Amino acid sequence: MKKLLFLPLLFWASAAHAAMIFVGSFNVYDGPYWENIPPVYSAREAAALIFGGSYTDYAVSIDSSLDASTITHTAYYSGYGDFSSDLIFNEDFKLDLSGGGYGFGGEPFSAYSAYVSDGVYAFNYVWKLIDVVVPVS
Repeated sequence: MKKLLFLPLLFWASAAHAAMIFVGSFNVYDGPYWENIPPVYSAREAAALIFGGSYTDYAVSIDSSLDASTITHTAYYSGYGDFSSDLIFNEDFKLDLSGGGYGFGGEPFSAYSAYVSDGVYAFNYVWKLIDVVVPVS
């Protein structure tokens, strides 16, 4: 009987909570070459491609601070036929109107990707959500 009473105490001896840790950055331009009609990636999908895991494990920021409270949940993007250098959208944004990849069909403004080699030199900063076990006193 003593063992059964001890098990609930083990359960409450620690608690898990989520924390964000900085894992690195990527340059939009380091993605696949646009003339090869690559897939279109959201910033979180690009993070998962580069750092591994699922896109839901990540948060992306345009702020280079290493302070997790500054995560913007936005990212730099490149737009097919859009020559703006400061395209900033939500970390989950992506657009592929043709459905065939970045640049497929050749229509300007038909695709936006956070990871494609097409003229935008901007860094997106990546944070990963991890579970942290904290002892409860």
